[in-house]
Amino acid sequence: MMKPRFSKTTQSPKKAPDPFLVGAVIFALLLWPAVADACPNCKNNLGANHQAMGFAISIVFMMGMPFAIFAGWCLTIWRLIKKRA
Repeated sequence: MMKPRFSKTTQSPKKAPDPFLVGAVIFALLLWPAVADACPNCKNNLGANHQAMGFAISIVFMMGMPFAIFAGWCLTIWRLIKKRA
């Protein structure tokens, strides 16, 4: 008879997180707004320039497209299943 490979009662001890990794994450989070706020062109012209505002809206539109396409496919499949039932 074979022994089970993994036992439910065996738990591995939890390790403390690496201090260097924790420090790097904290440093990145504190530095992030200064570094990645926006590109200078968009940041300076967003309120004053209609072209920059259009660019920003198009980025949001492109980010939403995969979800809209997925929702469209799900709706189509749901309708086909409902029609067959």
